[in-house]
Amino acid sequence: MGVFNEGTKVELIGMTDKVYRVKGKARHAGVIGWVNPKLLSSENKNFIANLKSFYQRQILVNELVANEDIAIGMTLDEVSKTNAEPTETEVRQTIKGQSGKWDYIICEEQKHYRTVIDPKTRIAYRQLTHITTEEKSRTTVEFEHNVVTAITRKENKGPGKVRMVPIPIIFHW
Repeated sequence: MGVFNEGTKVELIGMTDKVYRVKGKARHAGVIGWVNPKLLSSENKNFIANLKSFYQRQILVNELVANEDIAIGMTLDEVSKTNAEPTETEVRQTIKGQSGKWDYIICEEQKHYRTVIDPKTRIAYRQLTHITTEEKSRTTVEFEHNVVTAITRKENKGPGKVRMVPIPIIFHW
């Protein structure tokens, strides 16, 4: 049990038409409880409608986070909850604000072998020559003012089937 001071920021956890469930920091500790909508005031006449829209958005964002997915319009804080740390980051700061991109890269090790024939026994065997790391997929999240503005997904499905045809024969007369 606890009491929120006036002006305390709270997180909306749930809502019905008659009561809102909120979480926030009270004087001594974190508190979760139910609040009568009449106790929340705003000069904005659309406050309740906006709050309901915000709550519906939060349900959608929570579902995306649970599925480790990203959507345009999410904040960077919400994106951070969906994946591990970005593999690469690029941030650009200007007078107008901050923009940049985060890359999430998934790589796979590829072992490379060669066939070697033992000179004494004349038996062929495979010998590891080197290991390379190949990028399998990349998700790039672009943002401006800490809000996702674009998402690019790239996937490497391996070498394609390359077909070859004979080169044309050109006759000169």
